[in-house]
Amino acid sequence: MSGLRNLFRGLFLSFASVLITLAVMEAALRLFVHVTDDVEYQDLPGVGCALRPGQSGRFIRSGGIDAQFRVNAEGWNAPREYTKQRVPGRLRIAVVGDSFVEGMYVEQEQLLSSVLERGLRKDGIDAEVYSFGVSGYGASQVLHLVQRYVLDYSPDLIVYLFIRNDASDSCRCMEDKRWTQQYALGPDGALEALPFKRYHMSMTKRALRKSALVRFFLYQRRLLERFRDSSKQAAAETSASPEGCRQDCWRIVGLLLQELQGTLEAKHVPWLLAWEGDANPDYARDERGRLEEIASTSGLPYRDLSPSFAAAARAGFRRYRYPGDGHWNAEGNRIAGEALVPMVRALLEKP
Repeated sequence: MSGLRNLFRGLFLSFASVLITLAVMEAALRLFVHVTDDVEYQDLPGVGCALRPGQSGRFIRSGGIDAQFRVNAEGWNAPREYTKQRVPGRLRIAVVGDSFVEGMYVEQEQLLSSVLERGLRKDGIDAEVYSFGVSGYGASQVLHLVQRYVLDYSPDLIVYLFIRNDASDSCRCMEDKRWTQQYALGPDGALEALPFKRYHMSMTKRALRKSALVRFFLYQRRLLERFRDSSKQAAAETSASPEGCRQDCWRIVGLLLQELQGTLEAKHVPWLLAWEGDANPDYARDERGRLEEIASTSGLPYRDLSPSFAAAARAGFRRYRYPGDGHWNAEGNRIAGEALVPMVRALLEKP
């Protein structure tokens, strides 16, 4: 009996010491370390998830990422509130996309949309640029976002910034996203919408994200990202037909972009499909080639931002992506935003 009591006493002391250690680490992080704030998402009906309106804080990740964010009342990380009313004589541009457009990785005045707006105004064009971006969005989410929400703001032009993983984000055989609309190909080759759940966060997960210790290690130090990346790689390696899946995904993307084109033509809203670009000509060569082929065969208004990144590199190379991350830093946002200015101007000047 005494041995059993000693066992329980030892377990209790071990458990208590772990709790004390965690409490000390939690306090130390709050007192002496800048820990990233939590970024909260909520359900966006018909699309997936989106930022919770009204939140603000500091977004910190390893690799030198440290920026302030402020989500407006409409749920977008932007330096201004959005209104559906128009200022007479002022043009309105909408930029849609994923985390590159969401812009948590840089200060708001350094955002692609902010750079584009300043560039247009410098050229004498009275324009305002609204950005609609959410981390993880692909072609499917962008289509529904434009149809259900963006067009309500009566934009004069829409820019879709296409990122290399936008195809897999729309296709469940590449990546299963429970909270957002994805597609498969039906027997007749047409789009087949797959069921998805409305986004919600459990009370347990919400409570854990209040902990500085959880936010520091899982998010700031990217442990959760590494776990997810390893899971994706394992799933890809065990997939029965990865090449067939990729082929289907790009067929799905083509149909989604054609539907987006048809929606905007019916509303008489011009648009631009812009590939993210890179100075390295081999960067995402397969994805870029497939997107170019879709744009060419479907007659989509397509532009590649790669020449602008290559020109910037030749003029004096400066790092424009965060090391080990892939997202643009302030320099990358500047290059892309300035590259879009003449493209957008040319479309605006068309009758």
